[in-house]
Amino acid sequence: MRRTAQTLLYAMCDFSFLCFLCLWNNVLKEVNHVQKYLQILGISFEKMVIKIRSIKVFLNDKRNDLVEEAMQLATDTCKETGVPVVKIRTARRKKIMPREKAADKPLTLDHELKRSMLKCIDRFQQEIHTRCQGMDCISDLRAQESDRILGNWTSQVSAKFG
Repeated sequence: MRRTAQTLLYAMCDFSFLCFLCLWNNVLKEVNHVQKYLQILGISFEKMVIKIRSIKVFLNDKRNDLVEEAMQLATDTCKETGVPVVKIRTARRKKIMPREKAADKPLTLDHELKRSMLKCIDRFQQEIHTRCQGMDCISDLRAQESDRILGNWTSQVSAKFG
């Protein structure tokens, strides 16, 4: 148990962990806000769809700002707590095939983390987009059903009073 706790503590005292922690803290605040709104009794389906789409808009508009803010907050936290920002690691090199030129310059830790965080946000946006497409299908079905019911009601009223 103690060894597991030490491993966890070591993993948490890492710049990349703190970056992702800050990133998801900000993203999940917005998700939590939407989730609380969706729990309101009597909320219409259309308002639910609009509120869920607000997460898409938030992620799309704030995508780069979220990453930059997470990087800055993690850097500040590392400075305050004495956690090293740069982790010593072995450089991975892609094997160069015959007749190829020199390999691309490896990404810095900052660029690699930014790319990874943006990839996570993009994946999350894709999941939300998929859910919104499903809700659009349901919304279309509801609209068709409403039109059918209204058409039946109109024809019945016309037949009765017409």
